Formats: sequence, structure tokens, C-alpha cells
Amino acid sequence: LGKISFQAPDEGTGTDAILVAAAIQAISEGDFSASSNATSLAFMTGASEAAATKMTLTSAGKLGLGTSSPAQNLHIVCDSGDEGILLKGTGNTSHALTIDANRSSAGGALGEIRGLWNGTEVARMVFRGGDDTTNKDDGFITFATSTADNISERMRIASDGKLIIGDSASHVDDLLQIETPASGGGHGIQIRRNDSNTDQGIGRVMFGNNTDTDLATV
Repeated sequence: LGKISFQAPDEGTGTDAILVAAAIQAISEGDFSASSNATSLAFMTGASEAAATKMTLTSAGKLGLGTSSPAQNLHIVCDSGDEGILLKGTGNTSHALTIDANRSSAGGALGEIRGLWNGTEVARMVFRGGDDTTNKDDGFITFATSTADNISERMRIASDGKLIIGDSASHVDDLLQIETPASGGGHGIQIRRNDSNTDQGIGRVMFGNNTDTDLATV
């Protein structure tokens, strides 16, 4: 539909120097009609090339970096290791990634971090609202993994700080609750040394108070 190009055609060194270095282009997303004029904006830059599309803003407001067909509101294509999102400041400040949702039901997901292996979800961390749907000021975190395309909750941190493994509800007052499976043998906590010595201590459990005084040791 239209294009603005930035170029230095009189640059004396020629070759890459005289190619279009940057451009903004409006591209129709389909045939226009009485009810549609959907258009994307392509933002193009060059390094040692004629400017090519590096970022696309669709008619739906989705922004694609490295893709012209973003699937989400922000879609970033990474083509090498350690690429992604960086929050960096140079001052004496902290930085935050904030997820805010106004769910109406107890336990509703407020936001998720998902791990996909070639398109299949294999791990997930979910931030959830708690039981107080009036004040909406409590919450918990669930952790899920998959063994064979069966993503399921394995652990949660409850709103009162209890750590629950293998279950979704706290049945005791203890800070740590481990629910073992009904079959498949015994499961629990194991402490191991990272060597083959058999004549040295393996580990210990200590009991103390908030003054760092050791009261008992197993």
C-alpha cells in the first residue's frame, strides 16, 4: 500500500552502502472490502544487505520480532542461544515482570510460565488467586511437569507458605507435606553423599530457634 525507504544512493563506496538501509511498509493482509481493510506494518532494517523485515505490527495489534505472523500479542523468534528478553538498568533500581489479572473464582490462574519442547508443553508454573475473592489479596503458586504429554501439578506453595509435594491440599499444619503415591513402592526424602565413602557422615537434620541456637540434631 505504501512504503517509506531510507537510502544513501550517492554514497561513494557503493555496494552495501547504496542499498536501502531501512524502511517502513504498509502491507494489506487480504483483499479490501466494505467491511475490511486489514493492514500490517513491516519495519525493515539492513546490516550488510538491502533492508529486510525485522519487526511486524499486525492489524490485530500483535507485534512480531523476527516473524511476520505473530501468534501472540508479543511474539519473539530467537535463532541462537541466550536470546530473549532483558530487563537492565544502570541505576540503583530494581526491575519487575508483572502479571495482573482480575479473576472472579478462587484458584483462578493469574498468569503462567510454560515450557514447551518443540510445541509440546512439558512444564508449567502458574500464579493463582487464593480463596478470598472479595479482597483478592491472597494467592499460591503451582508447579507442573509432564512424563508423557500429561502435564500435571506436582508441587505447590500455598498462600500460608506451606510446601506441598504430590498433593493439591494441605492436610496438616506442617510447613512441608509430601504425599507419596498409592502404589509403586516407598517414596520420601533421601540424603546422599556425592562420593563412595562409607565411613563418614552422610547428612543431618538440625533443630534450632531464631537465635541460631542448635537445640537438637539427627
